[in-house]
Amino acid sequence: MKMKHAVGNGSRNFFGTRTPDPVWEELVEAGYASKARNEMFNEIVYRVTEQGKAALRRILG
Repeated sequence: MKMKHAVGNGSRNFFGTRTPDPVWEELVEAGYASKARNEMFNEIVYRVTEQGKAALRRILG
């Protein structure tokens, strides 16, 4: 699960990539993630939203 990986053990909340990721793009469309551009590293950064974290809690228990 990409959202679980992004959140890790709770101390971080991001996934960076140089090209748009189709799974993350779907999560953004669903409201489970947000997307921003990091010009310094020339990458797209996805973050799990509060709605996405709630969905993870429901799924993972």
